[in-house]
Amino acid sequence: MYPDGADVGECVPNCGAEFTCPEGRRCVHLLGQCLAYCDPLEASACPGSERCVEVMGTGLFLCVDATGDVPPGEACTLSSDCHVGGACKSVGVGAVCAEGVDRCCVPLCDLEDPVACQELPTTTCDAWPIPGGLPEPLAHVGVCREP
Repeated sequence: MYPDGADVGECVPNCGAEFTCPEGRRCVHLLGQCLAYCDPLEASACPGSERCVEVMGTGLFLCVDATGDVPPGEACTLSSDCHVGGACKSVGVGAVCAEGVDRCCVPLCDLEDPVACQELPTTTCDAWPIPGGLPEPLAHVGVCREP
């Protein structure tokens, strides 16, 4: 892996039996590697201009170079298209999208914050839309969606 576009690589461990990884890393099955994850609700989770975004609907958050600024409710393809603190989700999981849009940016939220999701008043902060939610230590991360 080459962080920050540098010419110096970073060794990352391969996934173990049953896709296990050292603490602080998650197995990216497609790559067979254990990558360090980040907390998308922490402003300082990533170095420099990188942002903590979900990787292709997996519930795995990694620091990537992302410049997207699509606001909530507007069309997106990937979570890196969205504004800081957003993720790209489909209307099938309760995302509140503009009319005619099937996938849009939705705000992330802290499940323990009683005033989360105020920017979209018809939504509530709900568990991450994958079976079992997110693993610790990211279990507090939710998404603003219609109940």
